[in-house]
Amino acid sequence: MKSEIEVPEGWEVKRLDEITTIIISNVDKKKYENEMPVSLCNYKDVYDNHYINSKLNFMNGTAKKVEIEKFTLLKNDVIITKDSETKIDIANSSVVIEELKNVICGYHLAILRPAPSILNGIFLMNVLKIKPVNNHFVKYAQGLTRFGLTVDAINRAKIPFPPLEEQQKIADILSEVDEQIELTEKIIDKTEELKKGLMQKLLTKGIGHTKFRETEFGEIPEEWEVAKLGDYADITKLAGFEYTKYFNSYKDGGKIIVVRGTNITNNKLDLNNIKTIPKETSEKLPRSQLKKGDLVFAYVGTIGPVYLIKETNKFHLGPNTARITVNENIDSQYAFHYFTSYLLKREIFRQISVSAQPSLSMTKIRSFRFVLPKSMDEQKQIASILSKVDEHIQDNKKELKHLKELKKGLMQDLLTGKVRVSV
Repeated sequence: MKSEIEVPEGWEVKRLDEITTIIISNVDKKKYENEMPVSLCNYKDVYDNHYINSKLNFMNGTAKKVEIEKFTLLKNDVIITKDSETKIDIANSSVVIEELKNVICGYHLAILRPAPSILNGIFLMNVLKIKPVNNHFVKYAQGLTRFGLTVDAINRAKIPFPPLEEQQKIADILSEVDEQIELTEKIIDKTEELKKGLMQKLLTKGIGHTKFRETEFGEIPEEWEVAKLGDYADITKLAGFEYTKYFNSYKDGGKIIVVRGTNITNNKLDLNNIKTIPKETSEKLPRSQLKKGDLVFAYVGTIGPVYLIKETNKFHLGPNTARITVNENIDSQYAFHYFTSYLLKREIFRQISVSAQPSLSMTKIRSFRFVLPKSMDEQKQIASILSKVDEHIQDNKKELKHLKELKKGLMQDLLTGKVRVSV
């Protein structure tokens, strides 16, 4: 019978039960006095990581002697999520890459133990993720509110694979990319932590000050003030007629982007989720046109996302967002960074109206208190430092995206034999 998966000459396609030993774990998280202490590799450990090693913070648990003998993880074991809340998350795979001490496989997981003379664990972990293989698991996952794989469904999954030496080469290439991905993720995490500390220091202590005074925000430089946003900014939202007449429907389309709260992700504009209006429509509504330096602030539903407008005549205020135009005493970049800080989040929680849908009135937004350096030069310096850190984070996020796309392409080529590696 011809395989559904096409492979090049020299490759094979076999069922999982022909090339692995499949072990379904039933060890739960409960601790029992009459059992032996163990470390548990749980669902989240597998779901969140490609590689299982001693660096992970395994949960403490207990197990019977027979369970320890059966479910202890060995180097080269591949673990999959046997159960999941959605079909798309079924059969996520990870691989044990070192000898572990007393770590056993937890509930809702299955161990696929490769035949050592046939399969490389890292190769198997990766090949389980390609579409022809993953589609099998999605197809045979059973359930309504929670999905699961039967032993038979796992047994019957077909895996393409080359000779062991070629598998090892492919595994080495993909592991190297994974190492770069992990390194870049760590750099991003560390830089974001650095930014949090810098924000806390710069937005309350400033640059080069020696004299401070106590305020509701803690100690701040003597020359700074605690101000109300409404005294330094014009704050507006769409009028009722604007929403009803022009924004209830986006049928016309156009070139002017309507900025809604749902467009703003991580204080950046999600261009995959935009609505547009014609330029003529925007010109009929000058009070809600957005200009360079304006802040767009989401005040309904998910409150707090903010976006800084960097171009005039390209954006228009949308529903459930407020336009904040700061006056000449505030640098717009400084205002943007302040709006992304924990200091502003504290003001949101102080003023928020909790109902079926959380919201803020324009009056409450105007009453936001904030810390303001009197010197425009100092505001610009603070904004410049934080913007440079943001640029560094964004550069690394672009690199991370590139690496993930590279990995995806390599998997498609190498794990199907479309591109062969020399051994």
